[in-house]
Amino acid sequence: MNVKREFLFVVLAVRMGVIDTEHLEELGRQLEESSGQRLVEMLREQSILTAEQQAEIECEIDRLLGTPSTSLGKDTAVHSKTARGSHEETIDTPSPGTIDHSDDATRSSEGATGDEGGDSDLFETIELKPRTLNRYRLTREHGRGGLGCVWLARDSILNREVALKEVLPGKRQTKARYKKLIREAQITGQLEHPNIVPVYELSPAQEDQPFYTMRFLRGKTLGDHLRSANRRRPPAEIDALELRTLLGIFVSICHGIGYAHSRRIIHRDLKPSNIMLGDFGEVIVVDWGLAKKLDEAPRDDVDMGQVEFDDEDSVSFTREGQALGTPAYMSPEQAAGRVSLNDELTDIYGLGAILFAMLTGKSPHETTRPADTKDTAHDLLRRIRVFPTPTVRSVVPTAPRALDAICAKAMARSRSERYQSAEALAGDIQCWLADEPVSAYQDTTLEKASRWFRHHRTLSLAMAGVLLVASVAGFTIAAVTTNAKNHVAESLRKEQQARVLATESFQAEQAAKKLALQQFRRAQDAIDRSLSGVSEVLAVFPATSAVRAGLLQSAAEDYEELLQIDGDDPQLRREAARTRIRLADLRRTMHEHDAADRHYQIAEKNLEVLKQQHPDDTSWDIDLANVWVRRALLSMSIGKATNAEQFFQQAVDAFDRPHADPSVQRNAQIDLAGAQYNYAELLVQVDRIGEAAEMFGAAETGFARIRAEAPGDLRAREGLAMCEREIGQLLQVTGDDQQAAKRLRDAESEFKRLIAEAPEQISYREGLALTRVLLGNSLRLSGDEDGPLDAYQASVEDYLSLLNQRPGMPKYRQSVATGRVNIAQMLHLSSRSRDAKVHLDQAVSELISLSETYPQVAVYREAKAQCLVMLAMVLRDLNEHGMAEMAFAGGIEEFTWLSEDFPDLIRYRGDVAISRMGLARTKSLQGKTTEARSLLGDVIDELTDVVDAGNTQVRYRDALAWCHFYLAELLAAEDKLIAAMPHYQQTLRLREAMPDSPKYRRALIRVLTECAADQIRDAQRAIGLARELRDQDELNPDFRYSLAAAYLAGGDGNQALEEAEAAAQLRNQPSPFDLFVLAIALQQTGNPERASVTLGKAIELMESQCPGRSELLTLRRRAEQAIADSDDQADSSR
Repeated sequence: MNVKREFLFVVLAVRMGVIDTEHLEELGRQLEESSGQRLVEMLREQSILTAEQQAEIECEIDRLLGTPSTSLGKDTAVHSKTARGSHEETIDTPSPGTIDHSDDATRSSEGATGDEGGDSDLFETIELKPRTLNRYRLTREHGRGGLGCVWLARDSILNREVALKEVLPGKRQTKARYKKLIREAQITGQLEHPNIVPVYELSPAQEDQPFYTMRFLRGKTLGDHLRSANRRRPPAEIDALELRTLLGIFVSICHGIGYAHSRRIIHRDLKPSNIMLGDFGEVIVVDWGLAKKLDEAPRDDVDMGQVEFDDEDSVSFTREGQALGTPAYMSPEQAAGRVSLNDELTDIYGLGAILFAMLTGKSPHETTRPADTKDTAHDLLRRIRVFPTPTVRSVVPTAPRALDAICAKAMARSRSERYQSAEALAGDIQCWLADEPVSAYQDTTLEKASRWFRHHRTLSLAMAGVLLVASVAGFTIAAVTTNAKNHVAESLRKEQQARVLATESFQAEQAAKKLALQQFRRAQDAIDRSLSGVSEVLAVFPATSAVRAGLLQSAAEDYEELLQIDGDDPQLRREAARTRIRLADLRRTMHEHDAADRHYQIAEKNLEVLKQQHPDDTSWDIDLANVWVRRALLSMSIGKATNAEQFFQQAVDAFDRPHADPSVQRNAQIDLAGAQYNYAELLVQVDRIGEAAEMFGAAETGFARIRAEAPGDLRAREGLAMCEREIGQLLQVTGDDQQAAKRLRDAESEFKRLIAEAPEQISYREGLALTRVLLGNSLRLSGDEDGPLDAYQASVEDYLSLLNQRPGMPKYRQSVATGRVNIAQMLHLSSRSRDAKVHLDQAVSELISLSETYPQVAVYREAKAQCLVMLAMVLRDLNEHGMAEMAFAGGIEEFTWLSEDFPDLIRYRGDVAISRMGLARTKSLQGKTTEARSLLGDVIDELTDVVDAGNTQVRYRDALAWCHFYLAELLAAEDKLIAAMPHYQQTLRLREAMPDSPKYRRALIRVLTECAADQIRDAQRAIGLARELRDQDELNPDFRYSLAAAYLAGGDGNQALEEAEAAAQLRNQPSPFDLFVLAIALQQTGNPERASVTLGKAIELMESQCPGRSELLTLRRRAEQAIADSDDQADSSR
């Protein structure tokens, strides 16, 4: 099994639910550690995969490999990546008009297929540790079902291979199970017929381990054979030779069932997977576990239990492992649970269902929602009971009418209308094969005449000869009498004939060209489909990088071979150029940048030649522009921003040219918007935020224009939502939090609408989840109290839903953990540090696990570092300073490694500095002021370098301002006010230059009210700024608190009391900040008793949630001092 086939196997296994993504993740690691072991063998060794499941999946692979689509989507190059700063690679061959999904989704190639494969061997097994039962040595597990496990065993006495069935290992061993196994053996053993599997021995001697042996047949199931046949024939058509072969098999099945009926035994679970086809023509009915002897009293028959999926195409009923039928092939009386009506006619229906599958390639009853097992099964049973059974010709209109009638009679809803015996059914099939009338169908006159001529071929030929002679004689006489006339017209006929021949030659040439192009596209599409689903599953599991590289290399080699096809037709050469682009895309994904650029350049050169040869065809501009977009993305990935910008500009200019063909124009507009979106991403990367905003705006305008012209174009609507989101994020970075929140809410609304229209589209749900994260960030910065927490919690629920759909998916695990960090940050800002720690404890273990499992994925390491720093801040608030220092050290170490691994990303250097600032504050709280001062000085230098390097993210300037302020406060506390003044002044300059957003306005208010330097402190200015905030949103408790604090600094206790009380009443949770300010205001306004009570509540709340928070410690000391001074004054007055 080659690399492509092997990994198509595991992708299908995941999709079909045979294995889950957690197994895939672990297997990926094991494969990297193993030396050449096959993936399928590993699955079988770990009992994840049975032989029957293996056969089922391999047949599906054969089907995919054997029926390549002829459609070819024109590639629109757009960047496929993960979160900003992540360096996880994905296969990058997006569909037309798509754009980068950034953090929320990784695009995957559409389509699948590699080399041609044959039928799977149902008995291909793996070596297991041998064990012995009596005279039998068990060597290989063949398969397993609900009740038993079948082994390939060797009879040590007769020296032959046999199949041995025992109660399924690992199942609860009960006498009831033993009785079922024994009864199955006894019933099957009574049926001595060439078309029924023979039983050799039943050995219940060991009461704790009964088993029976039977013939071991090498071959495949009828179900496998049908799937293989289906992929070879065109849809809705029947191959005549294959049909006669299948009908011969069907007659043999009928003979076997007819014999069983003669012994008063019914099968009750007839379906293609229970029919074995031997390598030498054997047709054997197997799995008589549900068989019933009609003249016995009811024993194990029970009403239908739970519906579960089995290895069949549909669902099976089981109750404690006892199957009662397979709905895909089930009769109406079985679907209704009427066990008493189960008799020979039930099996006749089952035979008709098998015939239906032979003629159509489908089961007669198919589920419509296979993802929802229980609901689907019950809906299916209801349809079987209520609705008519489908006919063969409703699926295959070209099917012979007589066979359609035979199948309909066998599957008649009315039991009395069915064939009354299996032999009667077989007889009609044999009549049809012999070209004789059948009982189920009345021939038309034309059909009767046709049959008569076929049966009397000699006489028919003689009659035809007489007619031919007469015709020739007549034509000869006519030719003599009209020779003169024909002679005149001869030249005209020759001229006309020459024209016809020329036309036919031209048509043949065109047909040949069309066929060549079609075959080229099929081959190209086959290679594309070999990657189908692999990106989706493998790319998100970085541990599978080695095997994924092998898969990509195999596909790349196929593309190389395809490019050897030569031809001078322009369309064929266009497809060759597109194939070379695909090859370049793969090389880029495999980090073979030079090879990728070489193929891009060849494709570009060939397309330029074609464009010159066809100057009036503007569609060549679009193909060229797609090459330039890809070259831009390649340049971005290797740090050549200047080259990338040049290619993006070329692409944008080409896409923007007018095109006469409306369909070409529409595609060009979508491609243009996608290119502008990716161009904007480049500008963000090089920190040209203003230009990036303009380019995102241009992309947004393009998508909006397309949406206006075609409101139903989901690509345009998704692109518009993504542009809204990215513009919102840029506004947030530059400090315009209110406009950022508006943009993000618009994006959130559009993603919700998209999900409502296409709930199955994963990218929409991922887009909504990411948008909510960014919305939470924006609302937090704008001073909203409840909005951020709601947005973060909604995003976590979104990602949990996605994780539930794709268990174990690393990027979803990371997103859930990061969401918990965001929630913890909000709780920390609300002085609920103990509650925040609960979320951080959950997040940190997950992120450490991800970063250690996938150390090559930067986004997991970055998320871990951020989580550790947040945890450190919370631990500091809880007075766990030692643990806080350890957490800060862990975050600093990870950010340092990231900055070394990615030196061009300045933000990692900034994150190192911010983390070190947090560590310095922790040291100062422990009295290590000298270390703290030295560390803060270093951090100021580091952050200054980051800001001076051109990083325009406002958070680094904000951090630099705080660092100056904290260092000034430390110096002032040591009475070094002169040394502190430059830092206070720099703090004020930085604060006054910050964006006019609530977060930074409140930071300026705090500096103006708390600064120890008289030259800097300005209570009246602070009051004015705080009033503006309050008037902007009177219901915002943080704004009311800032105004209360400013009034206290200005000595206006009454106004401070009013604002502090308003802040406390507006909050959903009490805040110690409000209570401490309220206590001071109460004391200043002559309410000492209430002030003492309020102070007590503030201290109690602080001690329970954040006893070590430095800002609260300062407020607490002020409040305690104010009340103590008042008490002293009262005592002195007495």
